[in-house]
Amino acid sequence: MHCFRHPAVSALASLFLISVLGAGCAPEELAAPIDGDLEVDADRVPRIPSQDEWTDHGTIVTAGGPGDWDLHLWGGFATTVVKRNGTYLFYYQGSDGFDDAEGTVSHRAIGVATSTNGIDFVKHEANPVLTWLPTNDVEEGAASGGAWVDPEGTVHIYYGANTATAPTLVSADARAASSSDGLGFVDEGLVLDHDDPSVWGSGDELFPVLGFREGSTWYAYYVPNGVSERAQLGVAWGPSKAELSSTAAVLSSGRNVHAWGPAGWARLSDSLYAVLVTTSSSGDEHLGSKHLDVYTVDPAAPNEFEGPIQRYVIPDLSHATLMLDHESGRWLLYYAQTPVDTYRVMTAPLSRQGLGSPSALAQPRPS
Repeated sequence: MHCFRHPAVSALASLFLISVLGAGCAPEELAAPIDGDLEVDADRVPRIPSQDEWTDHGTIVTAGGPGDWDLHLWGGFATTVVKRNGTYLFYYQGSDGFDDAEGTVSHRAIGVATSTNGIDFVKHEANPVLTWLPTNDVEEGAASGGAWVDPEGTVHIYYGANTATAPTLVSADARAASSSDGLGFVDEGLVLDHDDPSVWGSGDELFPVLGFREGSTWYAYYVPNGVSERAQLGVAWGPSKAELSSTAAVLSSGRNVHAWGPAGWARLSDSLYAVLVTTSSSGDEHLGSKHLDVYTVDPAAPNEFEGPIQRYVIPDLSHATLMLDHESGRWLLYYAQTPVDTYRVMTAPLSRQGLGSPSALAQPRPS
């Protein structure tokens, strides 16, 4: 396995790296949506944990049994976590069966597990909390998602909605939903139409994996499928949650950013975000093992990434999402490996160092 730091990335940006535990790579900073807007301390930044600082706390969610809505935990990109009013809300995709004719899982939906400490989770008794079955076709459902919490405590999500268009065929649009308590979502309508030629990557399926708002602008990062742009990252942005009037391919050094899986992000300042992207080692979602690439981006130019700053590997990685919890002083990593029948959590302590001593922030990594 090869871990690298992109030489073009500034020393400041490198202080805010997201990372994932992988064989032979020391885990570094982990981040994702937290309570409301993140207040960034310009003088002190999180120190990157060393390899021996990580603790695995085991399984947090397991697949259900026959007849349950979450019999299967694979088949989409709906893995995202937020913290609202002291409660951790871990959103994940479940499916109630496998359809041999379609060759895939059936009736995808999004449920939530809750926790007061980020480690011991209980599935919500009224799961799933977000469904999409306009014709009750077996391949319909909520197939991806990226959630965040606004300062008023409302949980927002952009999600991918599989919709049957003909027997054995589905398309996927990007839709929006919200919840006042994080436990019951109300659909707010179409955001990106798969059939709109003005939308980058349109034509078949659009799967949102990340969403947030910076100032008066709303953002949704998404992955197309079934078209030439498949397994590449796109971004839509605009003046309101439902009006994402601009779309574009996400580029880094003029090249498309490949993506096939959930994403994570951290607001580092008004002009700097870190973005975690799940991708394949081959650039094709059907070939090669998955790994995680980390980029930085200025929301003023949301389609222009810098990096990858880091590349990390978890053996047999399938899904991962991240959280930086300032309140408890911890990094938290939620992940699943193939075969996807459980989710697990790891934590690392959060400490801070002054910007004046960047060398103190960097921990040595195994070769």
